[in-house]
Amino acid sequence: MKWINILVLAVATVIVTVVLYEPAYVAFYKIKEPYFKSPLKMRSKPIIIRHDLRGSGEFRAKRRNGRAHTGIDIEAPLGTPVYASKSGIAFAGNVPTGYGKYVMIYHPDGCQTIYGHLSNWNVVSTKKVRQGESIGFVGKTGNAAHKSIKAHLHFEIRKLGEPQDPLRLMKRRRRL
Repeated sequence: MKWINILVLAVATVIVTVVLYEPAYVAFYKIKEPYFKSPLKMRSKPIIIRHDLRGSGEFRAKRRNGRAHTGIDIEAPLGTPVYASKSGIAFAGNVPTGYGKYVMIYHPDGCQTIYGHLSNWNVVSTKKVRQGESIGFVGKTGNAAHKSIKAHLHFEIRKLGEPQDPLRLMKRRRRL
C-alpha cells in the first residue's frame, strides 16, 4: 500500500504542475470531452464482460478475498489495441500481482482511468494522451496470467479515488 501512496503523491505533483502551467490544456478537456468512451474499438460488437472459471469481471463482483471488483473486465483477443477513454496525463507501470502491466491516466476533472493486464503499453509516463489515442494492448499479465482466465482488459474509472461503474458512465454518456 505504501507504493500506492507514493504514486498518488507523485501524480498529484505532476497534475498540479500541469494545471498551473498549462490552463488552456485543462480547459480543452472540460469543454471537448465531458464523457468517457469505450477503451476498445470493437466495430459494432457489444462489450462482453469476462466470465470464466475464476469468476466474473462485472463491476462490484465479489472476489475470492471478499473484496468487490473495482472495474470491469472486457473480453478481447490478445494484442487488441487499447485506447484512452478520455484525455489526460498517462503513467505506465507493472505490478507482478494485481493489474500486471497497466496504464493509469489522470484527467483534469479529478477522475482516473486504469487499464490493466496489458501485454504492453505504448505511452511515456507523465506525457499527455488524447481521447482515442492508442495506449497499449490487451494481455494476460498480473493476476490474469492464470491459464483458466480469458484474455481481457481490466478497465476502471475512479472519481476522487472512489470506483465508478464504467458501463453506466459509457452507456448513458453521463458526466461525473
